[in-house]
Amino acid sequence: MATNHFLKSFLGTAPVASFERRQLYDEDFLESNCEQPFDPYTNIDNLDWTVYMSFIFFGATLLAGIAVWMISERKQADRYMASFFIMISLSYGLLPGVARMLVVKISGGVVATIPIRIGLVGFQVAHMLLMYVGIRSISGKLSARDLWLVINVLAIICALLNLARIVLLVSFIISLFMVCVFMFQAIKKDPKVWIKALAMILGVASSIISLVLAPRCGNEGYEKCFEDCPLPNAKVFSHNALQLGILTVSLLLLAFGEFLVPASSLFVDMVVGTRRQNRSSPSPARLEPVEEEDFDDKGSINP
Repeated sequence: MATNHFLKSFLGTAPVASFERRQLYDEDFLESNCEQPFDPYTNIDNLDWTVYMSFIFFGATLLAGIAVWMISERKQADRYMASFFIMISLSYGLLPGVARMLVVKISGGVVATIPIRIGLVGFQVAHMLLMYVGIRSISGKLSARDLWLVINVLAIICALLNLARIVLLVSFIISLFMVCVFMFQAIKKDPKVWIKALAMILGVASSIISLVLAPRCGNEGYEKCFEDCPLPNAKVFSHNALQLGILTVSLLLLAFGEFLVPASSLFVDMVVGTRRQNRSSPSPARLEPVEEEDFDDKGSINP
């Protein structure tokens, strides 16, 4: 009993009276024209197409991450991007997909929250890598890296506390930041980076669509019997499935952009103090002075 109480207090996402949760759309409730009471703690979307799209997203982004890793040539920036794809495939595709299946097969709300919580942490780590690539693409200052680290550590703490909305808000802001970074690079460095900017715009759009539709087509829609939900058949293809589909296209486009313009080609050299470190140029300390007598009458250096 003590163990169950601990699990419920630590893993539970809502003050439910039991471990059981039903799916997002209750057939009995809808067939009664929404006249019977509904469970206010329904918050797991385990519809078939949502589960399918979770695993489609997982497979597509995992393959994209492996492909980017294979062409990375051991360059740090490119491997950060490959790690981003792999991490987000696991955290936003595989783990939520498993969680939604657990709700169906085990009917355990607590069991389902374990992979979801782990997925939140991985989701933020993925955006942590993406933000680092973005900052290094426009600045080589250590202070910028410190800001990157502080923001993401705070977001990971929120993920551990299961504060999903804060984590999603931080990742949304990072995505907007990356849109600006890629647009800047497309204008200043290489027009092909517009493909990456378009990919991130699609990703931001998918989040906005999900946020706009969630009150109308999600759990809160029960209060109005989903009258305001614009989807043709939300009981089959929900707003979550739609968001996953758009995000899959977005990340595949981003991976294609990595093939065209690798992140390593856009990195700015690190700056320590006021001196820029550039491996391709010799260190000033290694340059030997040349005396006047070392030159002959024609201006050539004497051996």
